[in-house]
Amino acid sequence: MLACFRVIEGSMPMHEGHDHSADTGATSTAIAPSTAMEFVTVGNPGNADAPADASGVRYGGVSYEYRIGKYEVTYGQYLEFLNAKAKSDPTGLYDPDMTNDQIANGIQRNGSSGSYTYSLLNQRSANLPVAFVNFTDAARFANWVNNGKGDASTENGAYLITTANVKGATRTNGVNIYEIAGNSPILKGDQIEVSGLLGIGFAIRSQVEKVEYKGGSTFISVSNSYPDDVATGQGVIVSIPSTRSTLAKVWIPNEDEWTKAAYYNPNLNNGAGGYYKWATQSNDYPGNSFEPIANQANIPSSDGSKLANTTSSRDITAISGPSLLTPVGTFSKSPSYYGTYDQDGNLTEWTDTVYDATAVFGSYNRSPNATRSKHGAMYYSGVAGSTRRDDILMPNDKAYGTGFRLAAASLGSSLVVSSEPACDCCGNSIDDDCTTNHSSDSTKATTASTTVRSKLAGPAIFGGTIQSTQEVWAVDYPARGKAKITLNADQTYIDYEFKVKGLDFGIIAGTGPITAYTGDDVNGMHIHHAKIGAVGDPALGIISPNQDLNSVFGHQTITQDNVYSYDKISGEWTITGRWSKDDPSSVGFDYNLDNYLFQGLDYINIHNEDVVLGVIRGQLLPMNDVAQAGPPLLNQRFVNSISGKHFYSSNSKEIDSLTSNGWKQEGFSWNLYPVASGESDLVPDAIEGQVKYEFANIYNDVSLDPLLNVHRLYNSKSGNHFFTTNDQELVTAQRAGYSYEGVVGRAYSPSVAASNGFTVVQRFYNGRTGEHFYTSSSTEAASLGSLGYSAEGAAWAS
Repeated sequence: MLACFRVIEGSMPMHEGHDHSADTGATSTAIAPSTAMEFVTVGNPGNADAPADASGVRYGGVSYEYRIGKYEVTYGQYLEFLNAKAKSDPTGLYDPDMTNDQIANGIQRNGSSGSYTYSLLNQRSANLPVAFVNFTDAARFANWVNNGKGDASTENGAYLITTANVKGATRTNGVNIYEIAGNSPILKGDQIEVSGLLGIGFAIRSQVEKVEYKGGSTFISVSNSYPDDVATGQGVIVSIPSTRSTLAKVWIPNEDEWTKAAYYNPNLNNGAGGYYKWATQSNDYPGNSFEPIANQANIPSSDGSKLANTTSSRDITAISGPSLLTPVGTFSKSPSYYGTYDQDGNLTEWTDTVYDATAVFGSYNRSPNATRSKHGAMYYSGVAGSTRRDDILMPNDKAYGTGFRLAAASLGSSLVVSSEPACDCCGNSIDDDCTTNHSSDSTKATTASTTVRSKLAGPAIFGGTIQSTQEVWAVDYPARGKAKITLNADQTYIDYEFKVKGLDFGIIAGTGPITAYTGDDVNGMHIHHAKIGAVGDPALGIISPNQDLNSVFGHQTITQDNVYSYDKISGEWTITGRWSKDDPSSVGFDYNLDNYLFQGLDYINIHNEDVVLGVIRGQLLPMNDVAQAGPPLLNQRFVNSISGKHFYSSNSKEIDSLTSNGWKQEGFSWNLYPVASGESDLVPDAIEGQVKYEFANIYNDVSLDPLLNVHRLYNSKSGNHFFTTNDQELVTAQRAGYSYEGVVGRAYSPSVAASNGFTVVQRFYNGRTGEHFYTSSSTEAASLGSLGYSAEGAAWAS
């Protein structure tokens, strides 16, 4: 819930006229006929926050009545804005991808600077949500609407936007200090973006921590964790307050306002109020049918095979299309409780809430408080906006997945809600320690784990090519690379190595060449988790943010552990580092091993200035037999004190049953490896679909051996069990009276053991009892002959 609020009396003329929604009873009002922008009222003030999201943060509580856009801002509405205010467009309100990107375009520009004109690409574009807008664009649009449109100012109103030239900058003891000529109106707490200066760690987005005026200049201080340095050249600084003006009539909703409008219903929980998972008044995954039925949205189908406009395909690109946006309000029977549309589906949307310093991806280029929060499921992602902030990582990106809607004060109210802090904890001293706006109910997933893991047979190696064609929407870009990550046998750390050509890491690395062209500059690099062809959340930040510890940059030890090197002959960058249990990754190290790495769901994604959502990507697939096998299943051995027979299992239900029925546990027997989901009921925690090895010739030393199914059979007459990987033995045993019980795991042929560090399981037979005995202990094997067992050879390796 919003903290440190005050309510100020004042007059606020608003446009008149309203209608009523038959579906929800919500009130909607047009701001002006020419804009045709409708708002709905969000009442029920004083509601509680929603349950904690995936990062443990809570939001959604609002103590006042307000209004919010019924629909996302459309290309038609943004067109009016451009024709009014972007005839020369010095601030970049128009982005070329609004024309060129066939997936999410809608506007074209004609003419030359000073006389630019803008038009819709087609009539359908008028009601498509506008994409390729960053937060600054959205703030300028809000100012323009707030001020009455036409030739009204874009630089003040809801948000005072300040643009100034930077004379120079230095960094000392973790603080960047920027010098601006004259007395600047920039204040402590404003969020700034700095560009143009040369030097590592000076192109930042962050909140101002201190402002000083001396010698005819203004000095702005922000935190930055790079080593001490001095910038060269001149730059530009753009500043926007962290919250809207107290006198704003129209603004970008904050995180609480946006979330409440999307998911809250005061009638849930027997009238106590509560939140839906989806902004369609449902907890069930929405469909994407255009039929007028409830719970539909422009998101992928639940099986990923269909988008709202077309069948899912890797052939869908920014060059070829088709458009994947739907006109706002298309899903007419799927509003939120308050009557908004498409808060899940179409585009994720900006809010004006600045991520707090502890947010996983709240930093940019080693400076904190850089990102404005975004919310809502996108047309290419099936993750509900209620479950997490959209950590898209580029704080002011112009992307094909990002748009916005506006909010406004309630009709007839003489009160203006202030988003500015007004409590004692939020004063003007740089030493103030204000509490965060949002509460947290859970321990972050980054807390170091104490999980004890079984030892692998050897290092598990994963990797693959890194290329533009692996991006969800294939990108044609002259950059490529190779990825190789190695999990140690004890499963306590991952060493990574990425080799990349065609991108510029010089500014980030602080070493090597820096190209004159800025579009190839790398501004983000992360390990994410999702299957091939899908978008997933970050697991580990390597660049912006860097979530490693203890590393070296340009021979200076600092608080991160990637190391960069550049080969002048090949033009190849190499980035190495170590991900361990103690690193503050956004997904815990052990959680990633259990849920993503061995399933082939981790991938590396690299962002640059040209393609902010990701220019090259590489799925991290198994590259050796240890990685392919996955974490071992520890099989326990039991003996029956009456019959003397032995039994082997890794299934917890079987183990519980055995111990309660007279069987004695003898300890660990041998390893097996998980089978694909659905193949057996005898294996716990089966991996969901073992990953196919899809990219050949990534590294010359890749050679994967086939994994064999280990079958279990049972003879009801003798009470003996039999295990085999041999298909012929499987048939023979069933003819001899054994019943087939299924696959208990997988293993390698014994011939694989020597080259990979696997242990060979030996099989023995007792002719008197008819029992087969299995052991991986050479000491135990040597003693079995005296007990009446004869050796039958190697059974498998694991």
